[in-house]
Amino acid sequence: MKFGFDLRKLHLVTAWYSGSSQADDYGDFFFNGQYTGNNFADFLLGVPYYTYVTHTPPRNIDGRTTHYYGYAADTFKATQKLTLTVGLRISRIPPFYDPINLTNFDPSVPGTGRVIFSSDPRSLAATQPLWAEAVNTCNSPNNVNPNPGPAPCTPFLTSQQAGWPKALRNVYTNFTPRLGFAYRPFSDNKTVIRAGAGVYDVTTLGAIFFSVAGIHDGFQANYSNAGFGQPGFFRFPNVQAPNGLLLHTQSFFTANQKDKKDPYSVEWNLSVERVIHGNTSLRVSYIGSRANQLTWAPNLNQPLPTTAPYNQGNANPIPFPIWSHVRIRAAGAISTYESMQTEVIHKYSHGLTLQSTWTWARNLSDTESWPRSDHAGG
Repeated sequence: MKFGFDLRKLHLVTAWYSGSSQADDYGDFFFNGQYTGNNFADFLLGVPYYTYVTHTPPRNIDGRTTHYYGYAADTFKATQKLTLTVGLRISRIPPFYDPINLTNFDPSVPGTGRVIFSSDPRSLAATQPLWAEAVNTCNSPNNVNPNPGPAPCTPFLTSQQAGWPKALRNVYTNFTPRLGFAYRPFSDNKTVIRAGAGVYDVTTLGAIFFSVAGIHDGFQANYSNAGFGQPGFFRFPNVQAPNGLLLHTQSFFTANQKDKKDPYSVEWNLSVERVIHGNTSLRVSYIGSRANQLTWAPNLNQPLPTTAPYNQGNANPIPFPIWSHVRIRAAGAISTYESMQTEVIHKYSHGLTLQSTWTWARNLSDTESWPRSDHAGG
């Protein structure tokens, strides 16, 4: 019997990046010709229709975690013709924890949701005032927005105040069994039937952790220019003041599902091997797998479907009017793979081997791979 234990201490340090533009803190101005009819003329007049600037956090993202793994396995002969292999793997895979930069979104509060951040006092101190203004955070109990706008305001709570886990996500212990056998049905030992099945969990770290880092302490301020004849029309926006920041222009990008489960796959196979003649053998196999709880990123701020005509508007408003988008990395996507594989092997003298294989496979999924096939990420 074999058994073992694996402990891994992981540390990730990386700079925060908004992902919107290479400009980052320098910002971007956008001209579309809507004021003069010509993009370049709008630029010469200094009247962008849209402007943004990214306020990056004051420190790098710094995440740490410890992963725990244990296993036990045994192979034994049940009979002269039957060999069994059994195993069990236990794993506990907490997400990265950064005491300052973590922020998550709780969609359980209708209308506004709740913003949850690390309980470390340094996390509260790092909150961007402009961000608090832009999403209309409640000033109580953490005093981050002295002049909240019209009700309702967005609750802004530490993980301890909200009753959430320290790393803003639940942690689960995974039990993943494996079983296999090899059976010789005939006395000539020319035929072997093999089969196996097992559950395998998957570690998700970088993109999942990075999505909840640098939100309340680093954000993108969005501004729209005034129209013709309005005060301030011929003026660049003041990107250091909250005046001109618009509600419903800030996105939460990207939250983590609080009860997000670790992805895992169930894999199985059945094969028949037979010596056909002399040094020629044939193997026919059925191989399948199903991956569960794969990560996908829905937008929680979408209106429900309606049968009303388009020109009458949607009778179902978006769930969180203060926000533009609320992206979340959630579990629940699946993929399946099934194949029939055949293989013929013939061994010649002097170490020469001829091998020929053929595979008939089907692969279905309701989520995209990372990166997407168009190399755009996702």
